Amino acid sequence: MVAAYQRSLLQSRQVRMLAVDASVARKAVVLRAQYVIHVPDAVQFAAALEAGRQAEIDNIAMYDRFLLRELPADVRQVFVQLKAASQNHLRAFTTTQGRSS
Repeated sequence: MVAAYQRSLLQSRQVRMLAVDASVARKAVVLRAQYVIHVPDAVQFAAALEAGRQAEIDNIAMYDRFLLRELPADVRQVFVQLKAASQNHLRAFTTTQGRSS
C-alpha cells in the first residue's frame, strides 16, 4: 500500500511537488488562522498561491517577448489580451497573498 501511494505521489504527472520555504510557511500560518483550516491545507494553499503568482509573472514576461516581434494584427491582439488576463490574475494572486502576509 505504501509503495502504491509513493508511486502515485512521486511519479504522477498530475502531482507537482513544490518547495516550502519560510515565505510559504508564513503565508500558511496566516491562511490557517484567517480561514480556520488545517495546517496541511494551509501549506498547500500557500504553495499554490506562490506557484500561481510566479506562473503569471513568467507568462507576462513571455507575452512581452512575443510582442517585441513583428506579428499580424490579430495575433498581436491575442497576445495583448492574454497579457492583460495574466496581469489580472497576478493582481488576484498578489491581493490574496497581501491579505495573508
